[in-house]
Amino acid sequence: MRFPTFRAGSWSILVGRKGLLMALSLFWIGAPYLLMGFSHDYWLLLTCAALVGIGNNLWHPTAIPLLAQHFPDRRGLAVSIHGMGGNVGDAVAPFVAGALLAYLTWRQVVIVNVIPGIAMSVLLLVLLGNMQSSRAPARACRSARSATCCATSVRCSTTAC
Repeated sequence: MRFPTFRAGSWSILVGRKGLLMALSLFWIGAPYLLMGFSHDYWLLLTCAALVGIGNNLWHPTAIPLLAQHFPDRRGLAVSIHGMGGNVGDAVAPFVAGALLAYLTWRQVVIVNVIPGIAMSVLLLVLLGNMQSSRAPARACRSARSATCCATSVRCSTTAC
């Protein structure tokens, strides 16, 4: 499953809009879960699980460079806290899902799982949607006022330069 991650990494560099890609990634994870909650077909469930994996592969090549760029002096700490957050979620999620299963069906639990993803996707889109990568392609910076601005700025747009 490393090839899709490699492609997602090059795609995130080409697009350059990290916040948009991160929001899209969370949406891409949440939408199949929503579909899973209403599905009665095994093959559709399996396809949705694969789509969730693709969304996960889009998240990491986008989020990790953004963290490293935002915290240049403490990159290792920022990336390790990011990884630890995922591990805590992996450890806590079964307990939360088990508690929810005491009151809801498994389909309802899968649908409830979508709510935090949508909320975070909207939050990321609002807060980081226009954020550009400093490694965005030159064509994304052509409209900027100076090449120096594009080389040194996280936000590569005419308003930032």
